[in-house]
Amino acid sequence: MIRSVVLILKIDEQMIRDIDKHPIINSNKKKCQQFGNYQPDYNSHKVKDAKLDIENRGDRIEMLEKEIKSLKLTIESLVNTIESKLNLL
Repeated sequence: MIRSVVLILKIDEQMIRDIDKHPIINSNKKKCQQFGNYQPDYNSHKVKDAKLDIENRGDRIEMLEKEIKSLKLTIESLVNTIESKLNLL
């Protein structure tokens, strides 16, 4: 068990060292070094889509809250109707 854990840790260390040699990561590293620290583009379509998704979730939450209130009122009304009918018996 201990040997397998040690082996896994050694493999992870080697993978971490090899990641820096990956062509995409290496080219990104060079770009960062060339242009200074990389700053994400907050106007990119992915960021805009994420913001829109968050806003849509907020709208859906508000809609669900309204539906819950409506259902609560409907249930209270049904309970009152059932109680009044039971009182008539």
